[in-house]
Amino acid sequence: MCTFQNEPTPANPVVTLVVVALLLVALSLVGCMGKEQGSYVNGTLNVSAGQVLAKSLKEATDVYAEENPAVQVTVRDVGSVQALDEFISGRSDLALLTQLPLPEEYMLAEQQGKRIHLTTFAIDGIAIIVPNDNELSGITLADARKIFFEGTLSTWEQVPGSGQRGHIRVYTGNVLKHATAQYFNYVVAGNRTAPYITGAIPLSELELIPDAVKSSPDAIGYDSLVYLTRSGGPMVLPVDGVIPAQRALLDGTYPLARNVYLLTDGPPRGVAGSYVAFLLSPRGQELIGRSGLVPVSLIRHGGNTG
Repeated sequence: MCTFQNEPTPANPVVTLVVVALLLVALSLVGCMGKEQGSYVNGTLNVSAGQVLAKSLKEATDVYAEENPAVQVTVRDVGSVQALDEFISGRSDLALLTQLPLPEEYMLAEQQGKRIHLTTFAIDGIAIIVPNDNELSGITLADARKIFFEGTLSTWEQVPGSGQRGHIRVYTGNVLKHATAQYFNYVVAGNRTAPYITGAIPLSELELIPDAVKSSPDAIGYDSLVYLTRSGGPMVLPVDGVIPAQRALLDGTYPLARNVYLLTDGPPRGVAGSYVAFLLSPRGQELIGRSGLVPVSLIRHGGNTG
């Protein structure tokens, strides 16, 4: 049985793909460990997640729950920042994050008797988006910094090739809540909590950004690719000449790629081990890929040019 809860509440270089591949091999052993006790698993599993991951893992978690009816899985959308706090304090068994814990968070976990263990199971990308009638063929990180943070590019006339006129309307996430916003800020401005320009419009939910940008001819924004999978959305810009396609996300050439992590207390075992093993199984990776994330299993198969 699986339940999802939304709880609005008040970040992180990408780990090398070599390390990711090694983690995947290690977790294949966890799958074997989970089956030593037979295929029957029972118990409860409380998962804390940020907004992007609660959405992207819903289908995979539902299928896991159907295949393991004696397991009660609850995935709570508490925001990425709060998800780690809940895991450290013992309010959740597992956390889903798109950012690495800080050294002080590792220390705090140790003080609480927990040993943070990271498992990478997918790759996500953050896209910079504009309305479809914008004629921009791409954007550089330098120009994104000038638009979102410095304000030295404040009108579309200052942006060559946009075909637009007037003030640039900037939509953003909430850095106090969204790891997506923190990672965008880290890559573009060098600081997770860098302030946006005066007049930027922070939205409370990341899933609102694509429609806001699409409906405003003068807009620009950013969001996780998870929210940009449906047709008819805003236009996704290449960044520094790189399109956020699967291969560019997997090989790290797209500058706004990021790993997606499962956090457990030590190597996954028991019910948590069963859940993690499912997410890394061929079926679990297929379901994750349908959500808009890039399955980490593609690293072993050379990725995809799409």
